[in-house]
Amino acid sequence: MLRYFLEKTEHENSSLFRHLAISQYPEYCAMQGKYPVIFLTFKDNKQPTWEKTFDHFRQLIKEECIRHRYLLDSNALAPEEQADFRQLLRGEANHTLCENSLRLLTKWLAAHHKINPLVLVDEY
Repeated sequence: MLRYFLEKTEHENSSLFRHLAISQYPEYCAMQGKYPVIFLTFKDNKQPTWEKTFDHFRQLIKEECIRHRYLLDSNALAPEEQADFRQLLRGEANHTLCENSLRLLTKWLAAHHKINPLVLVDEY
């Protein structure tokens, strides 16, 4: 719900919150739809080994990259950064790139949107 409230998207989501209590607080409503959001949930990541857990994390990052695939067309990313983004997008990133993926995705979104993104982590 926080993601839908805060995330900057092409379509407007205010109608989802119109009749909820939050709509009575203008200071919160001013934040609605203003931020790029990275959303990761570890709800289904109950793996028996570290390798499988890491593979699941790699998939979560891939899914977020797919949601933010417009970064491929962004002038805010250098060619080398676009190459790293493509590896994450395809799920082909090595261990080191995966370990740095959340920091990098945050940096790239901030460069593109000119505002720091919000990172929401659920069920860690």
